[in-house]
Formats: sequence, structure tokens, C-alpha cells
Amino acid sequence: MSTRALEGKLQRGTYGFALFLELVSVLGAEAPPQWHPILSAGDLSYATKAKFILLRELSGRGLDRHGLHRLLMSEHIGPQHREADERTMEDGTFSMVLMLQLATVVPIDGMERFVDTSDLIRAASQFTKEEK
Repeated sequence: MSTRALEGKLQRGTYGFALFLELVSVLGAEAPPQWHPILSAGDLSYATKAKFILLRELSGRGLDRHGLHRLLMSEHIGPQHREADERTMEDGTFSMVLMLQLATVVPIDGMERFVDTSDLIRAASQFTKEEK
């Protein structure tokens, strides 16, 4: 990916969670402690790490991919295209937005290092207003 392409994705907010994890790693940023075992697995792609982190966060709350979809829909901040989201969750290519949506409805320990909780709530409420 070129520098210009990366800048565009960051400015538009259209980057995947796998890219976010790669940036955290490259920058040496402190990731949430519960992610360390997954991030330190050097033989995994960042997409695979993204998938495992999502599954870890979901299972810690008694959720699976379908439960996440239902939870987000019940909060009126759910993903628009369920089939696409399930496919991207399975292969680890889901967007950073999905992790932010999850963090909005169920706090993710350590996520406040990257985004303020009040910003998550404000973004979720804005999304809800746009849907109506």
C-alpha cells in the first residue's frame, strides 16, 4: 500500500482493524493487555490476529458473530450488510468501525488508549440519527 493510499484510508476512516493492529505494532503503541498473546504470535497475519482478537472480545462477553449483530441492531448501530460483515469477520478483513461499534455497546478494556469513550457514544448516536 502506498503512503498516499494509507493517508486516504486514514482520512476517510475506511481502514480495517487488521491495518490498525499493524500500525499499533509498527508504532510500538501499547495495545490492550488481553491482546498481547495474539499480537505476539509472529506467524499469524494481521487479518488472522484481527479475527482472533474479535473472537476473544466476543467470547469474553458470551457473544458470537450472530450475537454481535443482534446486539448492534438492538442498539440501532448495527452493520448495514450482515452477510458481508459475517464474511469479513470470518477472514479478519472487517473494518475498524466494527470494533468501535462493539466498544460502544460493550466496553473493551484498553480501547480508551486509542479513542475516547465519549467520542464512541457521540458517533453511535450520530449514526442512529442518520438512520432515522
